[in-house]
Amino acid sequence: MTSENIIPYYLKRQGVRVIFLLSCFRTNVPYTEKIRKEVYSVFGKDKALSEAVSIYFSHRYGGETLKGIGTHFGIGESAVSQRNRRLALKLEKDNKLRKKIKGIESRLKLSRV
Repeated sequence: MTSENIIPYYLKRQGVRVIFLLSCFRTNVPYTEKIRKEVYSVFGKDKALSEAVSIYFSHRYGGETLKGIGTHFGIGESAVSQRNRRLALKLEKDNKLRKKIKGIESRLKLSRV
């Protein structure tokens, strides 16, 4: 039995229902506020882009729900999805932006598991 299965297995045996998010237990995932601070240090002058990139990282690496991210940024769940989609389209075309985002990923030590 792997370490990911031990906690849910134990709680299931105790009769407890659990929603288990592995991403909550990853040690390399910074919280939304840490992501936000790092992104604002890079894109500080362009507030709209800073917020879009912060939302993108929070959704991609933060392990939070769309609702949680939306609450943190003061927008709705669908707005979180829409901003992520638009930023992904922008990243396909803009090499300079892609390099900046990769730099932020490396500074925050982010990786998709």
